[in-house]
Amino acid sequence: MSITITVIIPTFNRKECLRSVLNCLQNQIKEEFILHTIVVVDGSTDGSIEMIKNDFPDVEIIYGDGNWWYTKCINKGIKRALENGSENILTLNDDIVFDENYIITLLSVALQNKKNTLIGSASFTQSQPFRITFSGIKSLVRWRLKFSVYIKKFSCVDITSFRGYAPSICLSGRGMFFSKEIIDEIGMFDEKFVQYGSDSDFSYRAYKKGYSVIISYDAKVFENEKLTSIGVAFNKPGLYNFYKSFFNIHSSNSLLMSSRFYFKHGYKFLLPAYLTIILGGSFYNLYFKYRNL
Repeated sequence: MSITITVIIPTFNRKECLRSVLNCLQNQIKEEFILHTIVVVDGSTDGSIEMIKNDFPDVEIIYGDGNWWYTKCINKGIKRALENGSENILTLNDDIVFDENYIITLLSVALQNKKNTLIGSASFTQSQPFRITFSGIKSLVRWRLKFSVYIKKFSCVDITSFRGYAPSICLSGRGMFFSKEIIDEIGMFDEKFVQYGSDSDFSYRAYKKGYSVIISYDAKVFENEKLTSIGVAFNKPGLYNFYKSFFNIHSSNSLLMSSRFYFKHGYKFLLPAYLTIILGGSFYNLYFKYRNL
């Protein structure tokens, strides 16, 4: 019996990036699965809708109003997938590419593990030399919600050396595979995290519920790292834009979103200390950690 998988891709005004990821899906080697793709177009005005209709007529489009942002787009896609009777969900970003074995690889990992495992993808920069952007979370210091990665972010790596999989406390939504049963138990993505953080929150909630959460190093995605969050340190924003990003709820630097995440998963009375650490770490990243990238 074939496995049904619904791929959900939120997008806003990234027509050519979107075309690339849809081409990757179209070129997948299909064995033992039925693939359905939903693109949630959140008010794009760059011709994305016309491109999908003309070049990828089998792709389903959900029309956002321009104010849904990432998390609401993901939830709208999940809701439609469940209405369509899909058994499994794969969330993808619109700025990634991957090889023709990507989904087969995810399914292979799923079959090697117990039912209802969340599987994440190792992610790398599209530009060379290849650098790791997500390698999985090996441990957590809860009082400061310090997630320790397997490999330091933006380390130069030989991608051919990455094989197998490892446990991860949480995952990136940039290639996250899970079954509908997980949604049935832990619910949808938390829309209080408007643009960033909802994927980490979702997978961490599953982890705390006892689900198996793993990162696959064989399931590789390559992201356009220049198109990520407003004000991130590794893109070397100006000081003024960097400062503003702490007060922008659509930035990964958002202090409000960080506060919500800590209030939900950390020790509430230590929130001021946590925010102080976040601010200090952000400026350290800007002026020291990513200075020579």
